[in-house]
Amino acid sequence: WGTFLLLIPLAIASAEVWLGWSANWWRTVWQLPLAIGLFVFGGSVGLISGWVMTHQGEGTPLPSVGTRKLVVAGPYRHIRNPMALGGILQGIAVGIGLGSPLVVVYAVLGVIWWEVLVRGLEEGYLAKQFGEPFERFRAQVPCWRFRLKAYRDS
Repeated sequence: WGTFLLLIPLAIASAEVWLGWSANWWRTVWQLPLAIGLFVFGGSVGLISGWVMTHQGEGTPLPSVGTRKLVVAGPYRHIRNPMALGGILQGIAVGIGLGSPLVVVYAVLGVIWWEVLVRGLEEGYLAKQFGEPFERFRAQVPCWRFRLKAYRDS
């Protein structure tokens, strides 16, 4: 969190100031409450997802370490990548809080990074590890938006 949600955003915001861009171009009364609310929501989604991943999946929330069981509980009943979404929402919140459009763009680029570099590897591993149950889950649960009706594996 320190690197991706503090150091990199501060460097980007500093670059905006160095370029002479106004740091106050979108300052509003709702900016800080919105940033805090979005940050807390994104962090909560990430932490709850990590807890479910650890306890239901018998693994760790780290993308580099797979679980022993397919996790289709908690936030995963509504979205396939709740931890990634939570982190991206937190990045957007930091950008809003700093008043930095480039930090918001940086956070949104996280979706592209995830799609291009991570998703294929992760879903390939899950398909190989869990087979048909994962394929059913992938077919029914969206990757980047919430499914209103909770997924139930039949």
